[in-house]
Amino acid sequence: MTLRAILSVCMFAGVLLAQNARALDLSVSQDDVGQLWLQMTGRIEYGDEVRFKALLIDAFARGQHIENVATYSSGGQLGPALKIGGYVRTLHMTTVAPDLVPVLGRHLCKMHEEAGRGIATYDPRTHQGDARCTCSGECLLIWAAGLVRVGNAGQIHRIVVPEHDGATASDALATDMHADSRQAIEAYLRAVGVPETMASRMLDLSSDRLEYLTKEERAALDASSLQRLHEAIGARCRHHAATSPAALACEKGVVRELYWRGAEQLLSEAE
Repeated sequence: MTLRAILSVCMFAGVLLAQNARALDLSVSQDDVGQLWLQMTGRIEYGDEVRFKALLIDAFARGQHIENVATYSSGGQLGPALKIGGYVRTLHMTTVAPDLVPVLGRHLCKMHEEAGRGIATYDPRTHQGDARCTCSGECLLIWAAGLVRVGNAGQIHRIVVPEHDGATASDALATDMHADSRQAIEAYLRAVGVPETMASRMLDLSSDRLEYLTKEERAALDASSLQRLHEAIGARCRHHAATSPAALACEKGVVRELYWRGAEQLLSEAE
């Protein structure tokens, strides 16, 4: 099936999705340099992955390259987060979490609203400010999927692995499915370049704790981002001087090609 035909079918499906109840607030806007941002705020619930994909499909139909995903959420359901993270990775998008203001301990977010762009702040200790300005738990799974990751205020809380519905804790089937879910999360984290120590903390941290990434984890994530970016760009841009306008234009062109290649893949996948 051609891309045009697939888009037609998917756009029709997207119209039907408008009837669904909303959890995440999802919006697309353009910044001052012309880059498109997909901003997500709020709790991640089942069905949000469908709405997220429908929004992407609408952008494909318009010929739009969404470069950045602002990940502002306190977490939510695991399944939708893994799906959304998979879409982000397939499209080689940049993910943006809040920044942490040194000493003050406040979060700083670039918000994209209908009224325009602005800066939101939030103090997680006093709960003063815009509570949307956070990225923790399942939100961090989505942020970690970015080809490039921006922001240093991502927080880890325990990722809850779902049990088998209707089964008791002693049920062998529930135990097997619980183990399979944990393995799936670990495989996802390895695929997006999350170090083993960070993956273990995300799964085993005490349920009453909320912790920032360590300096070592941030360094490991930055290194994996650079490696993934270099692998994506390959030999195409190496003949240009590093950081030169020609090199930056070449890299931008490669990432754009990867986005549209990912769009073809995403549209062809059966749900």
